[in-house]
Amino acid sequence: MSIPRRTEGAGPRVSQSMIGSCLLAGDIAAAAAVVAVPPIVLVLLFPRHIIERLTQGASRNRRYQGMKG
Repeated sequence: MSIPRRTEGAGPRVSQSMIGSCLLAGDIAAAAAVVAVPPIVLVLLFPRHIIERLTQGASRNRRYQGMKG
């Protein structure tokens, strides 16, 4: 009894461009994660400092505007 061989046309057809775009999408997702994680960590570690600096700049600008008018 012989084992039937697969013919050339059997199975799903996957083109090289489909494989390349899947790899590219994975690379883009990995790069996005690498770029996004450090700023998120910094914001979670230093929220009080960030808010202090933001409000300090806002109150400083308000003082200067009062002197002009």
